[in-house]
Amino acid sequence: MKREGGWQTGCRITAVRLILKDYFDWNKELMKNVLILVDVQNGFIHNAENQVMVQKIGQLVQEGLFDRTIATRYINTAGSNIIRLMGWTKLLTEEEQTIPDIVNDYVDYVYEKNIYSAYTDSLCQYLLQENDGKYPEQVFLAGLDLGCCVLETATDFFEAGVRPFVLTSYCSCAGGPEYFDAAILCLKHLIGNHHLISEECIQSSSQLDLIVEKATQNCPC
Repeated sequence: MKREGGWQTGCRITAVRLILKDYFDWNKELMKNVLILVDVQNGFIHNAENQVMVQKIGQLVQEGLFDRTIATRYINTAGSNIIRLMGWTKLLTEEEQTIPDIVNDYVDYVYEKNIYSAYTDSLCQYLLQENDGKYPEQVFLAGLDLGCCVLETATDFFEAGVRPFVLTSYCSCAGGPEYFDAAILCLKHLIGNHHLISEECIQSSSQLDLIVEKATQNCPC
């Protein structure tokens, strides 16, 4: 029996690999539910309310409801704008910048930032890479300062054309209830009340889908 040459076999293997790659790429499911945890770090856990909130966020990520769970680390440095213009000197040390294990152990991707918003080039590149070159249609946001970094992030995603669902029961404010209520008011004005999810406890994918369906139906657009 005549034996095929090596180059012929190699060409056939390459062709098969390309066909399989196209098949699996075509069948690849796009990310539906992406959770972004904004600055859940030791330096922001300075009161009993935030200690409880971290435990609650930890329970949420352990449920495994999201296709990807992403976390940001705010890194403050000497001479930063927030020090120079506001005199805010927290989050300078590694201990302050650390994400608690109860959250960090269940995160798929962590990236650093030195601005309020989590909507950065690093995040955008990751989302495109993990979602077949497309931005997800929606993201879910939670974090320890609703009135600052979470608000800024939600607004930036909104302006980029991605629905930002803010899980308000999984957020807190450094300034307390007064700042939290002010943030809710601003977010209603900036991204719409239907994007604010106030369910106290989310425990299943079906519950999450129902929440999104209800919120979308309430959209005035």
